[in-house]
Amino acid sequence: MTRFVLPRTRRATGATTELDLAPLVDRTLRFLESSPRGAARKDILAAMSLQQAVWPALREALEETGRVLAVGRGPGLRHVHVRHADAIPRDTMEISVFPERIQQLEGARVVLREHMREEREMDSQRAQTLTGLKADPVRRLLLELVDEGRVERFGNKRSTRYRWVG
Repeated sequence: MTRFVLPRTRRATGATTELDLAPLVDRTLRFLESSPRGAARKDILAAMSLQQAVWPALREALEETGRVLAVGRGPGLRHVHVRHADAIPRDTMEISVFPERIQQLEGARVVLREHMREEREMDSQRAQTLTGLKADPVRRLLLELVDEGRVERFGNKRSTRYRWVG
């Protein structure tokens, strides 16, 4: 069996020790086995009472076991025990575990494009009002439009505005 370790360095002494991850991997596998829909990274860390810094090593150890699948992309990414892989529809495995969120964002993108064509210029707050989304997702959508070359961004911080260029 593979030995999973996380090297740790103490600040005061500079000594390096190894934390054995095998018990954490076993606990995480049991947790995922009891979760038919799988779990997101933050849920796994909270259930195991772990800090964020442990996640890369734990994720790698889970992947090496071959008993955990990563399903979805971006914020919808979930880790599912292979025992439950058949319960997840194939079409959602390729897109995301949360297709309704993707539909909501696509709808917001359409609304933004239509209103940008009409109004020609808007700020993030106006976009939030139109779409019903919070600030971060709206900014990401606006930046996607900037990357596509359809919108031009100008200004800084609270005075940032977006202008439709087609």
